[in-house]
Amino acid sequence: MRVTSRLVTLDVTVLDAKGNTVTDLKQSDFTVYENGQPQSIRNFDGFNTHALTPTLTATSINNAADLERVAPNAPVTILVLDEFNTDFSDNAYARLQLKKYLLAQPAVLKQPTTFVAATDAGFQQIQNYTLDRQRLIDGLAHLPAVLPGTLLRTQGQPEGLAIRFAQTLDSLQQIAEASIGHKGRKNIIWVGRGFTSIDLQNEPAHQVDLIQHAAERTVNLLREAHVTVYSVDPTLSTKLVADIDDTATTVDAAAFAAETHDPTDPFDGTVSFNTIAPLSGGRAFSMFNDLDQEIATSVTEGSAYYSIAYVPTAEIDADHPYRRIDVKLDRPGLTVITRHGYYSVTPPPPALSSHQELKSEGYDIGSALGSGITYTGLALSAAVSSSNPTECIVQVATRNIQWDTQPDGTTSAHLTLVAVAFDAHNKPLGNPSKKDIVARLKDISKLEQLPFATLTVNIPQQKNAKSIRIAVRDVATGKLGTAELDLSPEH
Repeated sequence: MRVTSRLVTLDVTVLDAKGNTVTDLKQSDFTVYENGQPQSIRNFDGFNTHALTPTLTATSINNAADLERVAPNAPVTILVLDEFNTDFSDNAYARLQLKKYLLAQPAVLKQPTTFVAATDAGFQQIQNYTLDRQRLIDGLAHLPAVLPGTLLRTQGQPEGLAIRFAQTLDSLQQIAEASIGHKGRKNIIWVGRGFTSIDLQNEPAHQVDLIQHAAERTVNLLREAHVTVYSVDPTLSTKLVADIDDTATTVDAAAFAAETHDPTDPFDGTVSFNTIAPLSGGRAFSMFNDLDQEIATSVTEGSAYYSIAYVPTAEIDADHPYRRIDVKLDRPGLTVITRHGYYSVTPPPPALSSHQELKSEGYDIGSALGSGITYTGLALSAAVSSSNPTECIVQVATRNIQWDTQPDGTTSAHLTLVAVAFDAHNKPLGNPSKKDIVARLKDISKLEQLPFATLTVNIPQQKNAKSIRIAVRDVATGKLGTAELDLSPEH
């Protein structure tokens, strides 16, 4: 996929000398530069545009459907505990600090928050979007501690780094794809080490292209989905190594380039996980012990921002796609935190055969259902049919679906619907129910009068089933939406 939209949107956090957010700035206070050239600001949203309604309670938001109904433009926090890149002892410390952060928050959180864990077994949502602090604490308490098997088996080996690099980028891309339907800013607080730096100097040319292109695609997908990354590293790593006499240091060159707005491509020569955070508009924290404060800082900065949009004056240059961004203020003594750059051309993914394409589509849906992560690319709701208890009624927001005009003048969309039953331990039961659906409209002008497309699917009749997960995929765009149907007697 190539990025064809020329509109660049920035979320900008401004801090004073004491680290407090500055809330009284106007559009005229900002100047945006791309590759050193001043840009004309097209749109500007003030500081309070994204604020939550102060009267919300802990039960106001319990899932993605509540989020879109109550706070469609609000920033959200996505807490990620990285267990497949992080040593077991460091991960135990990260858990303690994450709990310490949560205990310091009010019972009703200031922003909707979801919690997911990244392990060797895959990506798993522990708690859906919520304002209830206790739900997150309970989710962390019940999350089993696991050893980072891949890291232990392949420590120091190139193939191990390649596996963790791919798995980390897949996780970031999955979050972006899952959350793209929510209009507000999504702030990933990645608690864990991430993959270690990859030196490309001695790699063959084709391998360099694969690694660089994968990183560039991830950065652009995060931008398209309005996602910012804050990385909180619990390890005392070699990114910053002091000499014995404590008079000299060496620094990860790629992360330093990104943090200092170096005009060169930050993925040229080295690919580092800590580079992704500043490129996306966040920050990379490492070499500190107060992880709970770093998490709190990330959440605060991610929810307090201005939004600026501009159309670049320069034409796309496929040979030099990286564009450096600088935002400056007339008022002295202030610090600006925003995206440090982007790629004007998104490299295409590696070519797939038709068989691989079919497997990829199945993998997308399988990942959405297996991880339990709420996908918002299509807005879904699900309920048991009032007339048939073995049938589920699924409603899909028509505004999210791509409708194509057919030769006969009608309009249609192609959707795939899959339902899977899960037991009380979150294990799938039996084979999924799948339907390929062609939805048709006689008159596209009446689309606004039809806010939802209603679909049906048989509820898998599995013994010990406690819930049904449903995924709907728009075949034309690949957008996914998910919903969960609780089969507990009280529901």
